[in-house]
Amino acid sequence: MSLEPQHTIVRETANVTILRPTRNLVGDQETAELEALMAELNDRGVRNLILDLAGVEFLNTTGLMAIVGAYIRFSKRSARICICGMQNRVRSVFNAAQFGLLIPTYDSEEEAIASCTRSR
Repeated sequence: MSLEPQHTIVRETANVTILRPTRNLVGDQETAELEALMAELNDRGVRNLILDLAGVEFLNTTGLMAIVGAYIRFSKRSARICICGMQNRVRSVFNAAQFGLLIPTYDSEEEAIASCTRSR
């Protein structure tokens, strides 16, 4: 990664990249960092991205739009983004915006990996 993330844990394997923000996504440095990481991964042609939101207690519309924007960019290349580990408050915001209909969500990272890497 060309960025040295301060608010996001990055794990890469042969089949999937996992980003785990460690702070709330409310439009500050943490959101800008996540957006930049997702853009870099998209530019590198990553096929399967998992956002593990277990470390996020709250996100606002800025955080939501960063995720949806990345989902749209990845989808244009037929790449996948899956989300896992959402706490109840984050899941409520996500579902209220009906983004759960757009982006696949999973309770665990293992479920997300299995689904995200499955052949279409």
